[in-house]
Amino acid sequence: APYVRKATDKCIVPYSGPDEPAKPPPRPTDRYTGRTVGMPPEHREYTATHC
Repeated sequence: APYVRKATDKCIVPYSGPDEPAKPPPRPTDRYTGRTVGMPPEHREYTATHC
């Protein structure tokens, strides 16, 4: 997948271009149940700009 550079090298995040299907971001695990929880749609942009 192509990559987009943000701020620093460790802030490189996968980018889904028009030629490939969008990939959902990794889901965090609920600390009490151990189950994965849903993410808001803006999670991807938040991670890219606030890592």
